[in-house]
Amino acid sequence: MSRVYLIAADKPLPLCDQQEERTSTQMVSGKPFTISFVRGFRVAEHSYYRHAVDILEYPIKPFQYELELELHEDDLMHLKDYLSRNFESGETVELWSIWVGIDQS
Repeated sequence: MSRVYLIAADKPLPLCDQQEERTSTQMVSGKPFTISFVRGFRVAEHSYYRHAVDILEYPIKPFQYELELELHEDDLMHLKDYLSRNFESGETVELWSIWVGIDQS
């Protein structure tokens, strides 16, 4: 099974990629340990999981976009800014977290 995060709206939205790779170095037992990670968010066409989500027949708004997001306060603020720029007062947007996969029963 896999999980997909979706932004769903009644109108088309601009695609957006504000992801960047970052590194962090910490000292562990007196030795430097460096890790790389991705921060930011990305809004892309809903394509990879589209067929699996369509089969579920959820009442999702017609314009759907895959959302990649790291749960960090700065990243959430950037997503909020993106949504604020693209929606007027009174418009609604849906954020979905859907598990998709093959039912083995």
